[in-house]
Amino acid sequence: MGATAAGCEAQPAANSARTPSAAAGAIDRVMCMSFPSLHVSGCLPARLRAGPRYPELKPHLVLSFDKQCRSRSWSNVVQLSSHRPHFVNRVNEGWYGVCGEGGGEVADTTGLARGQASRRIVLDRIRDSPEVSRVEIAQATGLTRAAVSNIVRALIDDGLVREVGFAQSTGGKRRTMLQISPEARCAVGVHVSMTGVTYVVTNMAGGMLGRKRTRGIGYEHPTTVVAEIANEFDLLLAQVGATRESLVGVGIVAAGPIDHHAGTVGGPAMPKSWRGFPLRDRLSEALGLRVLVDKDATAAAVGEFWAGHDYSPLAFACLYMDEGVGSGIVINGVALRGSASNAGEIGHVCIDTHGKRCECGNTGCLELYAAPSAVVAEARRSGFDFAGAEAGSDMRLFDEIARRAIRQDPAAAALIAPSAAAIAEGAVTLANVVDLDLIVLAGPGFAVAGALYIDAIRAAISRRFFARRVHDVEVRYSRSPRDAAALGASALVLQETLAPRAAGVHR
Repeated sequence: MGATAAGCEAQPAANSARTPSAAAGAIDRVMCMSFPSLHVSGCLPARLRAGPRYPELKPHLVLSFDKQCRSRSWSNVVQLSSHRPHFVNRVNEGWYGVCGEGGGEVADTTGLARGQASRRIVLDRIRDSPEVSRVEIAQATGLTRAAVSNIVRALIDDGLVREVGFAQSTGGKRRTMLQISPEARCAVGVHVSMTGVTYVVTNMAGGMLGRKRTRGIGYEHPTTVVAEIANEFDLLLAQVGATRESLVGVGIVAAGPIDHHAGTVGGPAMPKSWRGFPLRDRLSEALGLRVLVDKDATAAAVGEFWAGHDYSPLAFACLYMDEGVGSGIVINGVALRGSASNAGEIGHVCIDTHGKRCECGNTGCLELYAAPSAVVAEARRSGFDFAGAEAGSDMRLFDEIARRAIRQDPAAAALIAPSAAAIAEGAVTLANVVDLDLIVLAGPGFAVAGALYIDAIRAAISRRFFARRVHDVEVRYSRSPRDAAALGASALVLQETLAPRAAGVHR
């Protein structure tokens, strides 16, 4: 994570300069302290508030300037632990910056940023633990016990947290234990693809309250699909007994590439009419709710992390196989996104420089040799007997080949083997580049065939992972491979709303 180490704080300047160039210099001095993003508010000229030097991302650092050219406040996100990130919001009055021409109201971020950040810190700490006390929260986050007590009282009043008894006595006063209230809030996740649209409703703990799957988007215009989603949305809420008041929002995900900031999708796996379509904004208008758009593999990774593991992986990847092959990466609890949330496209890594031309523009992409459609195409070329099921979709035929391979059909096993080898190649590359300690297999492609791939991946990692003498890389199945992307879409909304980790975007 690109945050400063604890203790590396900006020093107050003796005087404030009074030109835009000096303002830019002041901002540059802060940016060189390794903050991953910056937001400037108040009276600075527009050309200093945005642009390629200071991309408009979710703020890790906020500078607020008043009309006298002095900064009102700065807030700093600090990583205190290398094992699990905890975030502390600090405000230092008197750090001076510069404002040139322009005017406007002062954006006072001091109390608001501090209060919201602290609340999210505490809520995330409670959600991360089966049970935790106020004292343990204070020790883990660096907040004062008084601040924690006040925040917890507000969370209990809001119904987000509940007291669940006492810890064992250690000689003093028994500590009251806290727990998240799973039913307090919920979110809806939607995964759209050519072959199906999956809807899920989950609670704050990641538990599924309801699920529905409808026909794929086919070649329908996105406006039609948005209307269908809005209709199914209300039916699903009624089915699970959820209210709009309890919803924090809706996440919708699809195959990449996507533009996370613009809220658009439209990769090669989607019809051309989707390219540039403002999906996030149109769906938000149709539902009257907040909507997030992201890549299916990234969502699946966040969903797996949000649902929890036996331990907290520092570097974790979700290998996702549906109609294509991709991956989502989570580092210290934060999704590794890239510029527009298209990081992890392992399916478009070249494994044959003289190979087939891919729709992405590359040559010899892994996906061309490993995706379910590639396996089915080879089966058709080789005259594989589908026993009358030839008219099914590629995913259905792929599942049938996988079932026969599991039953030791040599022809089916021979079709799966090259795909498994290519996926294993991609897994080793991903593990070496990111230094992973956990890989999870998710997506409809692994729902039946997972057992045929996991052994190949484990064998390749054990022989060829660069840091294998330093640590192992665990490879496991997703708990819900077919619904992983939809569950992840719901988790993205919950994390973005309730947990501070979502504010960090690794680039």
